[in-house]
Amino acid sequence: MNQLAQTKPFLGVHHDGPPENDDCSLDRYLMGPWRTSNTTTWWSPCSLQLLTKLDENDKLSCIKKPLSVKRLRQVLHWNSWRSEHPPGQQWDADAQCRVFLKSEGARCSIKAENMSAVCRALQCKSPERIGLFGAGHALEGTYCGESSWCQGTKCVPFPKSLPVVPGGWSEWETVTECSQPCLQHSVALVHMKRKCNDPRRQNTLEGCEGDNVRLRPCDISANEKAPKCTHPKTNQQYIDEKCALYARFKPELKPRGTQVPYSASQSWRACAIHCGYKGDAFIAAKFFLNEQTNETGLLPDGTRCHFDKSKGAAYYCQQGQCVTLLQSLAGIQDNEAGQVLEVEDSDWAPDTEGRRLVEKYLEYVPGKDFAVLDVKKVPPARARVAVDDL
Repeated sequence: MNQLAQTKPFLGVHHDGPPENDDCSLDRYLMGPWRTSNTTTWWSPCSLQLLTKLDENDKLSCIKKPLSVKRLRQVLHWNSWRSEHPPGQQWDADAQCRVFLKSEGARCSIKAENMSAVCRALQCKSPERIGLFGAGHALEGTYCGESSWCQGTKCVPFPKSLPVVPGGWSEWETVTECSQPCLQHSVALVHMKRKCNDPRRQNTLEGCEGDNVRLRPCDISANEKAPKCTHPKTNQQYIDEKCALYARFKPELKPRGTQVPYSASQSWRACAIHCGYKGDAFIAAKFFLNEQTNETGLLPDGTRCHFDKSKGAAYYCQQGQCVTLLQSLAGIQDNEAGQVLEVEDSDWAPDTEGRRLVEKYLEYVPGKDFAVLDVKKVPPARARVAVDDL
């Protein structure tokens, strides 16, 4: 899909939408500049009209020329999966999403009961991005539930000879050493990941439950290579600098921004950089940055994003979500308000660094309930916050 979209500009086929193709949707067809859960692999009427003109004027003869015997053999070699295992058996839906969104934390967002839909439209999500993203239909041979795999855009039963292997997690490995954003009231975190390759999951959704990436609080003084932060910025200063940068290549945005207040139902908003837009409005810059792989449009992990004065609860940006450090120990990618936080025993043992550093910023109340409290700024008449039993 991406190869086709990148090849057509050389033939003179422009992206859908303004300025060349105002009449065609920005996110529905192959040449749309945006990808959503509704994006298809079809040509838009604008693209078809231009391709028809090119064909009529004999401009497509170069790609219609018959293949030589040598080239045909090369093509058949790369297409050998038709007699062996198709590519979806090597890269499952989650792996395809990781490639598509260029994110270790990306995964297929379709629920198990609707898994057959991946054959028509693979939907992906990532902690660094906002919303769902359509990656076109899944690869041939992708598991689609109920002992079936994708053939074309249909979910059909696969041969009984195919292996069915529940996945198992590898050990956690450190991706980035302990680091802390040079922002006021921020905390230090270490980024870790694990892979579903021990064994690799095949033709089932069983195994490898939970997140494959995680953040853990850490002691920044233990990392001698960490940059020194002598003049930490405010969140507002950081946001304004980023909006000024974004406005240089996205004229729709203004060079000043804001940090949106925390909302439990949309916890990502408080960690998304919002820049000035039409009139006095603000919009999440991430909506304009999906093609910018070096810019996330998010506040750095460890940035203070909310403080609930009534409860004394401190929240920090972690994988694009505004959550407490206790939530990060439990895994935050699918965490919802009121959900039980199941922290692993190895993370919460009395002598572990994770627990010690969490307690540096949060007050733990032994017994049945947890109180998620910021030690440094607890109101005089603080309230105990019941989170959940572990």
